[in-house]
Amino acid sequence: MRADFDTDGEPLREVGGYRVVRTLASSRRGTRLLVHADSTAWVAHVFAHDCPDAVIDHEVSVCDIVRSADAPLSEHVAAAHELCTTDDGRVVLFEPYLPGPRLDTLLRARYGSLPLGEAITILAPLASAIDQGHQLGITGLLAEPAAVRLTASGAPVITRRSTVHLGPALPDRFRDREPGYAADRDAFERFGAAVAAALAGDEQSALLSVLRRRGAALDLALFDLAPPQPVRYNVEPDPSTSRLEQAPSALSTLVPAATAAPAEPEGASESTPLPLQGVRKALSASLISLGLPDGFVSAADDAVAAVARRLSRLDEWIRRLSNRDARPVRPRFIVAGGIGAAALVAAIVVGTQSASSEPEHLDAPQDIAEAPSPASDGARIEPGLAETELHPAPEVWSSLVDELLQRWSECAPGPRDTDEPRDLDSGSVSTALAACASAVVHEGSAAAALIVADDPRHDLVRDWLRAEGDVVVVERMGAAVLLDLIADTTTTASLLVVRSEAGWRIRDVIG
Repeated sequence: MRADFDTDGEPLREVGGYRVVRTLASSRRGTRLLVHADSTAWVAHVFAHDCPDAVIDHEVSVCDIVRSADAPLSEHVAAAHELCTTDDGRVVLFEPYLPGPRLDTLLRARYGSLPLGEAITILAPLASAIDQGHQLGITGLLAEPAAVRLTASGAPVITRRSTVHLGPALPDRFRDREPGYAADRDAFERFGAAVAAALAGDEQSALLSVLRRRGAALDLALFDLAPPQPVRYNVEPDPSTSRLEQAPSALSTLVPAATAAPAEPEGASESTPLPLQGVRKALSASLISLGLPDGFVSAADDAVAAVARRLSRLDEWIRRLSNRDARPVRPRFIVAGGIGAAALVAAIVVGTQSASSEPEHLDAPQDIAEAPSPASDGARIEPGLAETELHPAPEVWSSLVDELLQRWSECAPGPRDTDEPRDLDSGSVSTALAACASAVVHEGSAAAALIVADDPRHDLVRDWLRAEGDVVVVERMGAAVLLDLIADTTTTASLLVVRSEAGWRIRDVIG
């Protein structure tokens, strides 16, 4: 049963004391409803009965951390302010309604006419929010322009929480080594390139140059580039800009500007559109008039844009023929071509919708409970101190670290007679190795890459084990602990360990 219906099959008229106005989006995981209370609009996320508990728990955990954080994280990441359950036991999250457009929609409408100051207003707060998230151990905040919506005042708000990963806060000196932090920097550079694609040429180059600097304090570098300006929504498009330029797809804006659609040749007029341009305009208007969801209309528009890009060379060839006073394409051929293109677009849209029925705000993270455990297919390691001593006393740390490093030594590559590479993706590595690594290192960390590679730090670990060395707790940061490995009064290496759901795991080894 759909989540916007009650157990009797009737549409929901009230949820948690809020009056239901209309359905915003639906998926197999649940429904987003526009609700009102005390003349204020809210969004209610009604999860389906069969939505995995891990998905709901993840949403609630992210919301709790974001709401308790300071600005800019709390201001630029959407978080539920209230939780309730329906009479039939479904979980509901309530969060403020954002009246502004989705960012990808704005970029399409303002393509080629977005001022640099407005781009700074969009990008700088998000860069600040990501930096603050890193200080709290949060990664994966930013996905794509479709995952950002604007407030009435033009402030950007990240609305998709399914990509967020929660972990312990790490010291500054470890952040440059963490794959998750590096992935965030890559994601922000791609995101910034999507915004830059809507700027004029000179401003676009300047913004891309700043984005390539990466690193922390990127928000300050963006503010130095240009003073922020309020983001305008209802701006009339420049009639001299081609229809195809005004509405690039979200996919095309994620690549550098050099790959964007070429400008309309001088002398080309919108009164004689190319077939795909005419189909794109007519198809969008038809879908909107039918009252279909914005996500479906956007997917159809993106599909036409994708077809147009694939046929860009043919497009240019037709333009050149037109500029050589060739006979215009007859209307019946435009209609025939439009029908064929529309059929292709329909196939693409239907395929896209059937492959992924999730709305942008209910994209669920991979269900941990349903994911196969590496240990289930390989050698199972019996729980030890790393799994049972979640709050170790000072005298327990030495034994706990010894246990972890014994596992590391057994799992890590030693001296071999072959030069065959050894990594988790190699066919020479058995499933048992993946299971072995999962009992030692934190998933996705620098240690996860180190343990399957040939590296001198493996010898440091083995030397410490042979010397039966000591452990000194250098710094405790909640679920993350920095330790020094001491052998013969000398610091052999430093170890960063974190407490995960599986227990204590190694996140990095510093020689």
